[in-house]
Amino acid sequence: MQKKHTGIVIGYNYNKLKDDHENLPGSDVDYRQHPKKLKTGHYAGDIKDFIRSEYTSRKLFNKHPSWAYEQEFRLINAKGDGKYPIKKDYISELYFGCNIDKDIQKALLAITNELDIKIYNMEKYDGSYLKRKEYKKPAR
Repeated sequence: MQKKHTGIVIGYNYNKLKDDHENLPGSDVDYRQHPKKLKTGHYAGDIKDFIRSEYTSRKLFNKHPSWAYEQEFRLINAKGDGKYPIKKDYISELYFGCNIDKDIQKALLAITNELDIKIYNMEKYDGSYLKRKEYKKPAR
């Protein structure tokens, strides 16, 4: 079941992340549309070669061109428990999907209230195009 535009996007300050973590394990997302799909088949080689393969890089770092406005960088942690430590001061933006549940939005606003971040509500216009509208925090 698809839940279109009901989620959130968290924007991070890339420079702060980079300053704290040498050799960030990740890559920019490629927003090109590829003419053919890749299939894994049966892979019998070294797992390190598979991780470096075109299949894996396209699956992890490729999205449809319509998402290019996101300018996404994906962190990959291939060791340990798969968690990557993110400090609160790395967060720079928060985007709410145009169909987000209002109770979830309210809870996230309460959690992020003390952070110095920009908050946006995404809105649809002309049927399917999206634009962001800055959320105005209530005066304290």
